[in-house]
Amino acid sequence: MNKFSVNFYLQKVTKENDKVYNFILISVAWNSFRVRTTLKIHIEEILWDAKKQRAKISSKNPAVINEKLDKIRNTLRKLYEDIEREQSRYPTVKEVKALLDQVINNKPPKQSRAKRKLQIQEYFEKFINETESGERLSNDGKQIGHSTLTSYNTTKNHLEEFMKVKKVSLTFDDINDTFFVSMTQFLSEKKLSNNSQGRFFKIIKTFMHDCFNKGLHTNIKFVKALKVFDEETTKIALNAGELEAIQKLTNLTPKLEKLRDLFLVQLYTGIRFSDMKNLKPENLNYQEKVITIYTVKTQDPIVIPMIKKLQDILEHYKGKLPMVSSQKYNEGLKELCKAAEIDTMIQLTHYIGNKRIDELKPKYELVSSHTARRSFITLSLVKGILPEHVMSVSGHKSRKSFQRYVRVTQKEAIDEVRSAWE
Repeated sequence: MNKFSVNFYLQKVTKENDKVYNFILISVAWNSFRVRTTLKIHIEEILWDAKKQRAKISSKNPAVINEKLDKIRNTLRKLYEDIEREQSRYPTVKEVKALLDQVINNKPPKQSRAKRKLQIQEYFEKFINETESGERLSNDGKQIGHSTLTSYNTTKNHLEEFMKVKKVSLTFDDINDTFFVSMTQFLSEKKLSNNSQGRFFKIIKTFMHDCFNKGLHTNIKFVKALKVFDEETTKIALNAGELEAIQKLTNLTPKLEKLRDLFLVQLYTGIRFSDMKNLKPENLNYQEKVITIYTVKTQDPIVIPMIKKLQDILEHYKGKLPMVSSQKYNEGLKELCKAAEIDTMIQLTHYIGNKRIDELKPKYELVSSHTARRSFITLSLVKGILPEHVMSVSGHKSRKSFQRYVRVTQKEAIDEVRSAWE
């Protein structure tokens, strides 16, 4: 509700002597806010024109009452227009109430005192702490994951470094077009890709919205000023031959053998590392050959079929998989895939501002725990499984987010099309 409206109504009030009075009530509404209060003016109901919201000519002193109503309406509208034009924001409830108090009670305007501008660094730490404790939840009411918290801390570090280098102390009002340009230049000088910069500004927007909803600021310029980049990046998936190469690896060290088993569990199920880490014997149903879990990221239930190769690994560890940190796991997977000779050279392209950066890397250097999830989805589709069935197992709710995980190579696409037409 962006329209600013001021309306007057009658409200019946019964006094102690059982006498009923009709007081004029004002209702001010704007941008989903509303303020209602009495004007301390009473009038007989028969002398009130409800349609025109004015005292009828036949009432006592109608000119005085109507002039008062006009003054209130015009004063409030001027407040709204001045603040929107000069400060690019909406009036706060507190400001409207203060103005009503002045006009209704004929008080002189309060002398404005310069307020200390709220510093962003004072609240970003609190924003992170509230997220970590669960006090602040996602839009759908769920706990925010560890990876998102890591991104919040990274954003805070970039922000603090920017203020230190630029020798500024940012306030909420400073998050505008000028800040966006200056921060983009700063992040580009740090060699952050456009997508990394996009994640930074997305988190700043989330933070600003959260603080706006708490009434900590009234700056709405940030909404249009902060632009979020989202460029397509090179993400890999293993093909059937590469999966087979990992399966056939022999003479591995005990460490790599355990990592290989964990990676195969992911490749056979498509689950995230966090879900594999939380996998317990009670999640496993060997009789019906399914795994049932509630995902850590979304808290949604998914049911995954248990193929024979997967069952063999789970039974080997008696349902309690060996675990390592995500950092050591990702480092070990590169070593594992190098041993499997997954070394096709992959061209990577990303942008820093308008500058294009190209580089070649062997495929094993790009492998991480999330490669397994992309590989499961891609290989399932290559095997001819319907996308809807794969989404049901992977836990994706939208086709758009699911499609990001599909990594069919050009050669596979050509072979499929040629086979279908021949």
